[in-house]
Amino acid sequence: MKRFTFLTSLLLLSLCTCCNYSRATLLQNSPISIPNTFISGSTPEGLVPGSEAIITSKPPTITLTSFAVGYSPAALTATAIAANASKPPTTRPPATLATPTILATPAVSTATPFALGYALKCNAAQTTNQANTFSGVLAYTRYNIEQNGKVTHTPDNVKQITYTYTAGKFTLGTSSKITTLLGADGIVTIPDGSLIVGGEGTTWKVNPKTGAFQQANPGGSVISDHVTYDSQNNVIWTSGDNPLTTLAKIPLTPFANGTPVQLKGDDPVVSAVTFDGAHNAYYTSSSINGNGSFGTINLTTLTTTRKISHIPAAHGITYDPFTNTLLLAGANHLTQVDPKTFAVLSDWTAPGPGFQFDQDAVDGLGHLWVASNDGNLVFMDFSKTRKVADPTNSVSIQHLDTNLDDITLECVN
Repeated sequence: MKRFTFLTSLLLLSLCTCCNYSRATLLQNSPISIPNTFISGSTPEGLVPGSEAIITSKPPTITLTSFAVGYSPAALTATAIAANASKPPTTRPPATLATPTILATPAVSTATPFALGYALKCNAAQTTNQANTFSGVLAYTRYNIEQNGKVTHTPDNVKQITYTYTAGKFTLGTSSKITTLLGADGIVTIPDGSLIVGGEGTTWKVNPKTGAFQQANPGGSVISDHVTYDSQNNVIWTSGDNPLTTLAKIPLTPFANGTPVQLKGDDPVVSAVTFDGAHNAYYTSSSINGNGSFGTINLTTLTTTRKISHIPAAHGITYDPFTNTLLLAGANHLTQVDPKTFAVLSDWTAPGPGFQFDQDAVDGLGHLWVASNDGNLVFMDFSKTRKVADPTNSVSIQHLDTNLDDITLECVN
């Protein structure tokens, strides 16, 4: 979920005392200010991570004139954000709500990753994966709604759905419930087959086969929204994505309460982190509307170093082992960045209005999935071109579910 500041709420009440507004609806008119250029290694002037968007009656026209290294993407269309209700602000579950019952410890899956960064196999006996014909299971979350100060909890907020891809055609199957948590935002699959869910406050470990779950408190003021698996240390890093918070480290063996860490450097609060194949860490820092910072993070010294400023896609981030690039998602942009030079290699702008990208996932074979908060799922096959903005890529956009938040590959065949 997403949060407005108190001053913003007073402004809205003074404008419309007779109307009921959801915070999700109000966010759709938030303007985004993007400078004419952003260059690898530049330092922004007065970029405030986590600052709230100003509500206005009509979004301004936004134009991106250039990225780094001379790449010129299509103009960012303001209506692509304004036409759809955004996620509402993060609100911790009311104290009066009962804590869900812990049913059982999730069973350990026999599936094993193809390699670092590759998805788990649905069929443990399978040894190959084809680039042009395959299938699998996606798991995804659905955010809660807050209206007039009251949280409406979304039922069946952790779900899964099968998919197939044959001869350039991507097809979704029928979705099914995994479980219902008090809140659900970020989601990631870990090697034992369990799902880790950022619960808009707490962190959950979910067995996708039985729906059984455990919970952990991230600690301090950290709101667990986005979650990232750290394979080297076997821990989960989690942070709030709006409002942005510092990170917390949650152990997995056993799954237990976390320890918040105090970040320093260029961006003391972040929205997401990811690791490349050499276990170098990278971060994004922006609210749900994107237009924030991207950089590296030293998790030993807890220091962030900003590499690109005011980048529209600086909300979600994942590492793609197929191309050895970083794939950033935010606003209506997917941006591909070289982790060595920090140059923007390719940028794809979603067609039409309504898109608000949150989290992306890859299978390590040249295929990408991106969840948009308007309910749409974007699938992209860039296995031949290795660039997300290549016009010859096979792209499928289908409505997945209402209140769609984030997505992970549960397994692939």
